[in-house]
Amino acid sequence: MHIHSPTLLRAAAAASTALMLVAMAGTGAAGAQPATSTPSSPTTTTPVSASATDSGCTPLHLLLVNGTTDSSPTAPTDQDGGFFSQVAIPALLAANGDNGSKNVIDRSYVNYSASFGGKPGDQSTDTYEQSVQMGITNAAVMLTDLASKCPDTQVFIGGYSQGGQVASALVREIGAGEGPISADRFAGAALFSDPTRPAGAPVFASSSQTAPAAAPGAKGDSVESVEVSAIQTPAGGGIAPETTGERSFGQVADRVASFCTPGDLACDTPADAPLARMVANIAGQSNMNTQDPVAILTSVGAALGQSVIYTGASVVNDNINFDSKAGVFTVKDSGTTVLNRMVAYSDPSKRADGISEAVSAVTKIAGMGIAAAVTVAKDVLTPQSIAQIAAAGVAGPQAAIGVLGAKILTATVKLVPPATVDKAVTLAFNEVKSGIADNKGLAKMATDTAYWDTIAKHGSYTTVPVGTGGQTPVELVTEWIVALAHDLTGDQVRRTGSTTPDQSGPLLAAIGQQSRSASEILGTSATAGSTSSTRPSTTSTSPSSPATSSPSSATVTATPTPAGIN
Repeated sequence: MHIHSPTLLRAAAAASTALMLVAMAGTGAAGAQPATSTPSSPTTTTPVSASATDSGCTPLHLLLVNGTTDSSPTAPTDQDGGFFSQVAIPALLAANGDNGSKNVIDRSYVNYSASFGGKPGDQSTDTYEQSVQMGITNAAVMLTDLASKCPDTQVFIGGYSQGGQVASALVREIGAGEGPISADRFAGAALFSDPTRPAGAPVFASSSQTAPAAAPGAKGDSVESVEVSAIQTPAGGGIAPETTGERSFGQVADRVASFCTPGDLACDTPADAPLARMVANIAGQSNMNTQDPVAILTSVGAALGQSVIYTGASVVNDNINFDSKAGVFTVKDSGTTVLNRMVAYSDPSKRADGISEAVSAVTKIAGMGIAAAVTVAKDVLTPQSIAQIAAAGVAGPQAAIGVLGAKILTATVKLVPPATVDKAVTLAFNEVKSGIADNKGLAKMATDTAYWDTIAKHGSYTTVPVGTGGQTPVELVTEWIVALAHDLTGDQVRRTGSTTPDQSGPLLAAIGQQSRSASEILGTSATAGSTSSTRPSTTSTSPSSPATSSPSSATVTATPTPAGIN
């Protein structure tokens, strides 16, 4: 399909760059070491087992999954860094005390590739698809280990960007009763810029819910005060391949918050932009290591080739038939555009469907070929034709072949009547028209300024207010965690010192309230301030690498999250 509209061309170019939001370089994970994985297969690492400490297990444990480039397969699980250091450090200080006098909350960071095919900044060459799967596997191992060592500990899960997809998958399994911990061990989850967010999904399970539900076994109701304001939720959905199917968060849905700033294409891609999703699907399976351009071409070609082959098979199965009675090929409109099929078959989770289509298509082609051959034979192998061919053969083999060829050509032309040709032309025209209509979301990306500064939107979760008290998503989740600690223990803990951001939210406004136009805030970078703090004195029960210094004296600088994407 060729789109010549300047607006759509601009949108497609912008989209193909912005679609990789979860792939753009962020900050390196604290203490991360270079990965040794290759693009051909995902690296598999097993987190170091947790061990019970002298102070015992904590009532609440945070399992945090940072975004792209903010982790690696060998990153220590007990060192604060990346996006979630902005949540963990203030939460632990508030709940455990500045000097670690209490042991209420502990945390661990999931170590995984956090890569996007080896693009600049990645510490691994794993594809996005492989990286996400490693994150899910490692997180499940860590939770299983923690549940065994600390049977009374409740778990809070957090995920940002690529880590949001990892966390989302894990929480859905828990909600379905198939996870590494049972639902009654699940205190809550906060997802930021989840690439698998359903289109139009509110922050909580329903638009009427404004605060998280209490954790199982809670002794208080402090979490009820952690409220979001009546905000407009983005109409779009996550850019990642659809891997959740119809599975929701199930029985834990009321304890899950999913934050998405409008215009953040990672979680708010217009629903009517399948072309954008196809680009993301192909990129997610591809190697992008700039040091190995051959690998890039090979992997992109393989992913794209798979999509083309499976799509072609689908077209054969749905659109082309051979009428054995009439002896002609027919073309019909199946109602599904070729572009939408390519989107479906570019999704790595749809490989089984694609293989099934391909097998069916090959079988069908073979059947049509045999039927067509019989039809041709009926015309060519008549007594009259055989006599003519034989007579020509007297002049030599070439003459006989010439007559045979003419007979076959005449018979073959009958297989594709003019009506079928016209039908094919009409179908092609409709494909182009439908493709433009189906992708009107690309035009929205080009003309709506909400999507012009998507990099800043992806990093806006420390600046855009969503709470009733003006808290940003990061501040609100920090308060939620502290409230959980209070509710689970019954002890009074110090509240976090949240502050109202310097600027009002550009797009998240109360329903009916006029929000600032996106053009007013273009050029305003959403940078998270550098947070430097003495690491809380907690004795970790998390799956972790051996510490290199005493927890009570270790000083950790939380890595600032830039306006770029991680």
